[in-house]
Amino acid sequence: MKVNFYIGTRENILLSISYNGKRLQTTIGLHCSKKNWNPNKKRVKSSASNSMDINKALDNVEHISKMVYYEFHSSNKIPCVKSFKNQIHLTLKGKENNELTFIEFFNDFISKSENNKAKSTIADYRYTLNSLKECSSIFKFDLTWDCFEMKFYDDYMSYQFSYKKNSDNLFGKRIKVLKTVLNKAVDYDYKPNPSYKKFKVLQRESDDIYLNDKEIKEIASLSFDRKDLEEVRDLFLIGCYTGLRYSDIQQLDRENIKENQLRVRCKKTNKFITTLLIEPTFDILCKYEFCLPNVHNTIFNRKIKEVGKLACIDSLQETENYIGIKRTVKKVPKYELITAHTSRRSFVTNLYKKGANVVGLMGITGHKKESTFLRYVKITKKESLNQIMSFFNY
Repeated sequence: MKVNFYIGTRENILLSISYNGKRLQTTIGLHCSKKNWNPNKKRVKSSASNSMDINKALDNVEHISKMVYYEFHSSNKIPCVKSFKNQIHLTLKGKENNELTFIEFFNDFISKSENNKAKSTIADYRYTLNSLKECSSIFKFDLTWDCFEMKFYDDYMSYQFSYKKNSDNLFGKRIKVLKTVLNKAVDYDYKPNPSYKKFKVLQRESDDIYLNDKEIKEIASLSFDRKDLEEVRDLFLIGCYTGLRYSDIQQLDRENIKENQLRVRCKKTNKFITTLLIEPTFDILCKYEFCLPNVHNTIFNRKIKEVGKLACIDSLQETENYIGIKRTVKKVPKYELITAHTSRRSFVTNLYKKGANVVGLMGITGHKKESTFLRYVKITKKESLNQIMSFFNY
């Protein structure tokens, strides 16, 4: 057998053992910068401040690795890589293999993401993990690092479409999250089945709507005898006037007003954006003394439909849904499609139709990619053609 050490992509020291035509590779909890590593001696350079301690630990790892191998060999056994690795870590640290299982890693990924990701993103992560667990139970396979082959992709697709009746877009969202987690695992020197890189993230253009200026004015002019609907209406109008995400509207206060503008640190990106502060927005903020109502997103999405119905926003909208190749089409009143995000989409579309600069709008909404931003622009082919024709004065 041959024992080597080398520096991984995250400057962690990796143990590599070649034996009987097999190769074991694992982390050992030690780190060294590449500039302090001697690739010929496979040890830390003596000029490094902690070289003596790390090199002593590496000598110990090499000794234990050889000892474990000869224990197997003395019993006329050639250990499999997993057993060999487990026994080395057991001997080194007094416990079984310190590498995490896929489920453990996913849970750890979620926990760490809670520090810098929006609640909605964390919810997507949890939904994805739970769906993977349920799928593995139905299709009788273990969620191991090796399981992510094309058969898994087909099984997971069948689970999403046949069992959960989910759309292509939702399945695509789950696959996108899974690939994010597996890419992160690779960064930590885990080795998931490389076939996962071939998984397609399905995505179809959605039937998301926007409200035009007239419809927004109809909502703004409503009088209510229910405080809850009035609060939901007011929050929705702020979204239409500012383009802020609902999660950012919820945190607005007097401190966000900077020179007749709103400067907000976005929860989703943790970066500042500056948006418009027009008189109707300021009036609503004053109405609530700069302490806006706290309405849960789910409750909001239900009640804003009631508001839309009261405003008679009831033109029929054709919607289509795909579950795999199965397409269903139906017509529903427009108010049934209104959600919290409709306000942000309406802000973008209405200003775009009026000729607002795309780069300027992206600066307000916080979008980095034009392709992502343009998905918010809900303009019909007829409206687009009329807009172009107006440049020719026809």
